[in-house]
Amino acid sequence: MNRIVDISDKKLMIVSDLHGNQYDFDRVMNRFQHFKSNGEVDQLVFIGDIVHSFNYKKDASIDILNTLIEQRANEAGSEIVCLLGNHELVHLFHIPLRKGNWEFNKGLEWKMAKNREQYHRFFCKMPIALRTQGGVLINHSGAGSFYKEQRLQEHGLHEAFLREWSFAEITKHLFADDMISQMSHKYLPELGCSLMETKSGEILWETFMNGNEHQYDAVQYEKFVLELLNYYSWDRLDKPMQMVVSGHIGEEWGASVVGEKQLRICSSAGCPLDLEKKFLIVEAQKEYLSIDELKKGLKAVF
Repeated sequence: MNRIVDISDKKLMIVSDLHGNQYDFDRVMNRFQHFKSNGEVDQLVFIGDIVHSFNYKKDASIDILNTLIEQRANEAGSEIVCLLGNHELVHLFHIPLRKGNWEFNKGLEWKMAKNREQYHRFFCKMPIALRTQGGVLINHSGAGSFYKEQRLQEHGLHEAFLREWSFAEITKHLFADDMISQMSHKYLPELGCSLMETKSGEILWETFMNGNEHQYDAVQYEKFVLELLNYYSWDRLDKPMQMVVSGHIGEEWGASVVGEKQLRICSSAGCPLDLEKKFLIVEAQKEYLSIDELKKGLKAVF
């Protein structure tokens, strides 16, 4: 699958940040089947951070991954698309991801160990963004400070963020040849730690793991959002990207408008009340005139 997916004529059910929550995953799948049977949606889009519960004892990440693989998510003709989030990214690049004394990777890597190549292939197929015909850009983490072509070109990462580079090519760019053969079947945290000490690692971290408006001031972040939209309009200047739908950051009420161009949704982790968890329906053909119009597609998971 391409690094960017273009969808022109489907109704999308967009879900974010399940973080290994089996109960919420089952609810989402049931809601999808209900809405699909009524003709209200055609395709289910998970926009990253499917894995890694904040409660290890209740982490169903491996079961969720197995279900998605069984249902051929991201395969040709599938009705399920899974975008890459930072919690999947760290397994691709072997980056230890910590919060306090807790390291997210360890538990899931232990469960994946016997069949790591299968899960590695699945992560490799995850696109980093989806674009609709009507101009909605959907990604996991919103905008960051590196979404300018010249900034990425300086570090040889420009094509990695667009469709030309496969994951294998990105890996060759980032790692030594003698390590690449081991990466699919063995977890090598020392490799990820070394990557984080490079400029490429800094770009990956800042792009996938920044705090949006909580990290930058509001005016600066609004500029970064415009740069993001412009960046992903590179081959469709006649129909440029107009708005961003993202997840990544918890929202107490299930959704939040960020500036004038970004809508953030929270379908599971990061939204403490089940009745407030949201997903979003987006019509790929439709040109939304405002964030308020886009917000009309918000629905309750429960």
